[in-house]
Amino acid sequence: MTKYAKPSLLLLGSFAIGYNAAHAIHELGHAIAVWFSGGSITGLALHPFSLSKIHYSITETVTIVLAGALFASLVGLLMLALIWRQRSAWAVPIVVTVLCTFIVNAVYFGVDGMLLVGGDATVLIKRGVSQPVVVGVGILLLVVGTVIAMLLLPRLGIGQQNGFGARIFVLWTGIGSYLLAIFIYHLLFKPREILLWGTFAGVGLVLISVLAVVSPLIESRCAWIRRQQAGDPGWLWPLTTVAVGAAIVIAELMKRVNPL
Repeated sequence: MTKYAKPSLLLLGSFAIGYNAAHAIHELGHAIAVWFSGGSITGLALHPFSLSKIHYSITETVTIVLAGALFASLVGLLMLALIWRQRSAWAVPIVVTVLCTFIVNAVYFGVDGMLLVGGDATVLIKRGVSQPVVVGVGILLLVVGTVIAMLLLPRLGIGQQNGFGARIFVLWTGIGSYLLAIFIYHLLFKPREILLWGTFAGVGLVLISVLAVVSPLIESRCAWIRRQQAGDPGWLWPLTTVAVGAAIVIAELMKRVNPL
């Protein structure tokens, strides 16, 4: 499996970048709505392994709550359009960021909409938005995210010529290791939340395993996915993305609450 080290590292670094960027974009959406509503931002908590939150000076409204997911989805689609024809390794972190914008918001709406653990969906439901509608939006975002996920393996240089072992190795190393870090963090520092985040990590591992199984079949039937195929990413971008991703995670851990 050593020959898959480069795509695995590229995916790991890209996921570390994309997962945290998706949370930042989501919170920026809230911030924009707050500013347009005449309020100001009093604090921002970005966390690489837990929930990110924004604090502001005005009363929370449905518009402000919705702005996070709406803005993130629009930004994600715009980024995807800009790099759609790019096959270079530098585009992989952008593809993963787009994927994470939809998956993160799918979790916010779908999981929180069902479990009501205090996130955006909980606020919307308390303010009168139908719970089935909120969960339905989460499911829609998950479907879009699933489609985008089909772009990952071909862009990492993993195509129909590679078997299940290669696919599961790259996905579990690149994404699964980050999910494991989320689980370990809560096990050590926030054990009261271990059920929620353990479920999150477990479901994530199941989903990427399913992706490894079904992606060859889907690629064989969808020419637009096969056209995403990229070559060997080399060593420069995998090592660069890992370094950038590690720097982001360390910076957020060192200063988890950043007042603006």
